[in-house]
Amino acid sequence: MDRNLVLVAALAALTGCASDEPTAQGWDGLPGEGTEGSGAIDPIDDDGDSADETDGGTSDGDPTDGDPTVGDDSDGGDTDGDPTGGGDTDDPEVPIDCTPGWETPWIGSPCGGDGDCAYTGGRCLLPEDGFPCGTCTLDCATSCPDEDGTPVTYCINGVDVGLPDAGHCLSRCDSMFFPETACRDGYVCEVLTRFDETGSQGVCIPEEFGAVDPGGDELVEEIDHAYLISMLGGDPVNAFDYGPDLDSFQLYLDAVGVQHFTAEEISEPHNQAAATGCGYTILLPERDQWEKAAALALFTDELRELVGEPIYMRNWWRPPCYNAAVGGAAGGDHPDADAVDLDFASAASRAMAQEFLCNTYWNAPIITPDQIAPGADIDPMLNMSVGLGGLTIHLGVLSNGGRRNWFYGSYTEEPNSGNCW
Repeated sequence: MDRNLVLVAALAALTGCASDEPTAQGWDGLPGEGTEGSGAIDPIDDDGDSADETDGGTSDGDPTDGDPTVGDDSDGGDTDGDPTGGGDTDDPEVPIDCTPGWETPWIGSPCGGDGDCAYTGGRCLLPEDGFPCGTCTLDCATSCPDEDGTPVTYCINGVDVGLPDAGHCLSRCDSMFFPETACRDGYVCEVLTRFDETGSQGVCIPEEFGAVDPGGDELVEEIDHAYLISMLGGDPVNAFDYGPDLDSFQLYLDAVGVQHFTAEEISEPHNQAAATGCGYTILLPERDQWEKAAALALFTDELRELVGEPIYMRNWWRPPCYNAAVGGAAGGDHPDADAVDLDFASAASRAMAQEFLCNTYWNAPIITPDQIAPGADIDPMLNMSVGLGGLTIHLGVLSNGGRRNWFYGSYTEEPNSGNCW
């Protein structure tokens, strides 16, 4: 289900880039604790109530231990023949700044021709195509490559920006590079559907195309789990159309479109002894909580595709008795089923996933201001909680604790892990 928003009203076409510098080389002259030991998984049992803790807590059945628990003119002027006074109302055209915001020529960089897009398959979308100062792109079918030190990229359908019906790589919106607008000058952040229609994300497109409505979807009144499911390419089906048991939960996840994670894995207690002591064999909450698992699983599907190797999911819902038995924080994400702990095969994979979450969901808005319905109180930045360990990421969305992050004692700095946290 596509949740794109774009209003129907065409803005003035931007057909060139006004700058005192040559635009073909727009990037020229820019400035340039705990140990993993055995490699076992991180015993994450808290929700970040205190950061950077290195001792205490329980192991939740994990032998490694060590992570915490826890213009009105009034003086006349040139009336230009207008008897009402008030002067000339035409604002002078402001030149577009062709500076890219990063050093390496890459997807989204300004360009004056294909030769400025100095990477395999690179080509330039020119000002006469409607792209101010030009924009480097790449053909795509599903995904696009990323380059360190540049915004994350996304594969969109060219018809949404006046191009042929084919996949084109563009820059994702990124408030780290452009804190005020999330995009280069002359470009706006709009949520567009991926070319293969498996999801949608905020992408930087020319202002003139920001008013073209490719789908006519409704304005966003609330960012809830159903919205996130749709944003991630899933189908927000009604959980109450299914029975309350584990097999029905699996059918529900299949209908939503979860690819890599099963109902059994999501519901299996990480500490079976603690679960048995509390009277549970599986940890499956009521069906009104199932949307939360589906949204978290779709987020994790993206990470699984990214790292190219298995990710183990644990600690989704922890009822109060079980949560207390494993030393979890009473006010954390897990008792409300708002988070999962993800165990990676290597610190390098965790770092890759960390960077993706940083650039895609922490630094960039998931909706644009124009998408927000009148009167709706919506923060366009995702309410996301992130706890980072050596091999583990605690991933929470829409939690009562709000947007926050923390580190576990096992965390190790790795290359290409993003700079959000």
